[in-house]
Amino acid sequence: MSVKSSSSIVGKNSGAFFVAFAAVLWSLDGIVRAGLRNPSSSLFMPSINVVFWEHFLGFLLILPFAIWKRKELAKLNLKDWAIFAAIGLFASVLGTLFYTAALGQIFFVSFSVVVLLQKLQPIWAILSARLILKEKLPPRFVIWALIALFAAFLISFKDLKVDLNTGNGTLLAAIFGVLASIFWGLGTTFGKLLLNKVGSITATSIRFGFGTIFSFILTFLLAWFFEPLSKILSIPLGASSVNLGLSAGQFQSLMIVVLVTGLVAMVIYYYGLKNTQAKIATLCELMWPASALVIDMFYDIYGQKFGFRPDIFSWSQVFGIVLLLISVYFISRTEKISENEGHTIDLEVGSEVK
Repeated sequence: MSVKSSSSIVGKNSGAFFVAFAAVLWSLDGIVRAGLRNPSSSLFMPSINVVFWEHFLGFLLILPFAIWKRKELAKLNLKDWAIFAAIGLFASVLGTLFYTAALGQIFFVSFSVVVLLQKLQPIWAILSARLILKEKLPPRFVIWALIALFAAFLISFKDLKVDLNTGNGTLLAAIFGVLASIFWGLGTTFGKLLLNKVGSITATSIRFGFGTIFSFILTFLLAWFFEPLSKILSIPLGASSVNLGLSAGQFQSLMIVVLVTGLVAMVIYYYGLKNTQAKIATLCELMWPASALVIDMFYDIYGQKFGFRPDIFSWSQVFGIVLLLISVYFISRTEKISENEGHTIDLEVGSEVK
């Protein structure tokens, strides 16, 4: 009996390495996107352009595999397609857009701060499950959620103050980071409605397809509202005119994004998640902020130079980092949010993280 149980546990967690590996790849995001988000670089692109090309190139790469799995599309009804569209809009486009925009503020705030703010995602996933799926909130959720939000404040603002010398840069970095975590949290909730419907390749291809469509539309909308937005944002999300052209250098950088931290990392993550318990996956995903912290300590992404930087964080930020990871761990320990109308919703934190 005990042997069978041990074997079952190993089977459920055999993908833990792949989840952790994908998380490490995500931490490289700031490096591979650095040139694309640095206004002084010849590779610089508006955030929405980065999002469009990331999804379009990723969709082209995965399309042959999706065609091979095309029979799975017959399992989807109109409601399923609507849910996939919501995931494409919220998680793929808006989540990635605000995350990319937050990385554009790394000359105001540390790259790892942007990554750490993404760990707020379980809060929004659970809250949206309560609103959309009518699920009950886990016990003590509100307490840990408030602690996590307080920790996010400590992390975002060094020495507990907004540096006015950066204008609104530091504040925007925090706002963009939190918005990204909110939209990725919504993607998690919508993703629960599609569990066991299709495989990871089909799901990823549909998501990237919708992501391409919505980001293309949003490119025009942001150009339309460019003037009023540029008065608010230090770095606009889009451009004043639609120009989706690419230089050779930009194409190379975007392909690195797709092959390292985008499409490939997501496929690896989904593969690992299928064979990993939610509570184990949650711990493995902590490799993302952990490795991002290491990168920040030894590499200046904005300056693109190596060097030990022990003073990059204040004591209040260090305290906030510890507090955030502890609170998110306790929030994520709830594997099952609740049972409603005979079905169970599993809290697989981060299943829509990128």
